[in-house]
Amino acid sequence: MAVYASESGANIRVKLVWINARCPRQPGGTECGYYVMKFMKEIAYEGVEILDNDNVSLGIF
Repeated sequence: MAVYASESGANIRVKLVWINARCPRQPGGTECGYYVMKFMKEIAYEGVEILDNDNVSLGIF
């Protein structure tokens, strides 16, 4: 997939770089609130820095 870069006024195509987000998966349909509350607690205690993609890719949930 490519998009046109229109900021410079030129008709140049720019290739998009997709980043796959990784996150823990819930095994069933009844645990949906667990990860939400867990992440809310981590954000409250650790601050916004916990949301960095480097932490997610290392498996620090």
